[in-house]
Amino acid sequence: FLVSTSDGAKVFNKLTGSFTAVSNGSDKKYFNLVQNSDPPLLIGIDKTVKFDTLNNEYVPVEAISSKGTTRIISDRMGNLFGSNLHQLFFSSGANSQLILNYRISSLLIDKKGDLWAGTWQNGLFKIKYRIKNNQVEIIAKEHYLTSENIRTLLEDSKGNIWVGTRYKGVYRFNKNEKGQLEVANFNQSTGLSSNFIKGIKEDGKGNFWVAFYQGLDKLIPDKNGFRIFNFSRV
Repeated sequence: FLVSTSDGAKVFNKLTGSFTAVSNGSDKKYFNLVQNSDPPLLIGIDKTVKFDTLNNEYVPVEAISSKGTTRIISDRMGNLFGSNLHQLFFSSGANSQLILNYRISSLLIDKKGDLWAGTWQNGLFKIKYRIKNNQVEIIAKEHYLTSENIRTLLEDSKGNIWVGTRYKGVYRFNKNEKGQLEVANFNQSTGLSSNFIKGIKEDGKGNFWVAFYQGLDKLIPDKNGFRIFNFSRV
């Protein structure tokens, strides 16, 4: 595991329980890890680097400009998508291509390879794309929850998409037996402790943990849907 400590970045060996310092990591400041990247890509204040696991060091890359970039995600082919406070773009080396003119709050690439982009206050976009000659071609673009303030995204083990919002709790997108899209909403009126969602995670038993500023709720599957347990009230 690559971890951040007060003495700089270190690699944790779970077999030995020991930490080894990244050889050139003591004075480098990186604030985010690029989702799905292999080898790991880290976003810094003024650069993006990859972590060389063989030599235990950072290597600068021209993957994407990190100046003003708040989020970066990689697909299975290593194609990179980034966002800043104003737009979503595709990056190919030093070149970038505009996709959406919205402030992006969360990015997800699902198991089918579709890009999901949650916006600060303009809802959720699902984007089908393909890459040709280092250019992104948009095949289809769908807009959901058009006025919602999206804050977090998750694809669960069954391929359902979970969406955490600023004011309306959690939405779950799933397809029924006929292939039709169904949307369920969980909020304070259905048992959540808060409608301002900061994060959603699934555990190994299929339970969903919903984080908000005051604590955690647990959504436990049952025959009627989900039973909500409010950990923050225990």
